[in-house]
Amino acid sequence: MRVDCTLNKTEKRTFFIDVRFGGLVKLTDHAALEPYQGSGEEPYHPSDKSHYGKPELNAKLLQLAEEFQKIYPDHKIWVNDMSLPTGGMFKTFNKLDGDHKTHMWGEDVDIS
Repeated sequence: MRVDCTLNKTEKRTFFIDVRFGGLVKLTDHAALEPYQGSGEEPYHPSDKSHYGKPELNAKLLQLAEEFQKIYPDHKIWVNDMSLPTGGMFKTFNKLDGDHKTHMWGEDVDIS
């Protein structure tokens, strides 16, 4: 979380606070889901740790996968970013990724 402060009425400082959320679980494997495995070069955005969500989100994704597989048995749903294991902001290319700020709580997912 980013906090902007003004000290002594003139000096401005920005602080970053590590915010963590509990209850996020790794997405369960399913034949119709294909978690994206990118390069993982960014330590705060590793692709093998970006598929966590609230149990409700994971259940909906698995339900979607079941229905999708019935209609398109030879295709998969690509799952990109969900949340990190403890939530919080993704950091990519040495900046906090504002494009993924809605992913902090384990309630959003990028699919294609």
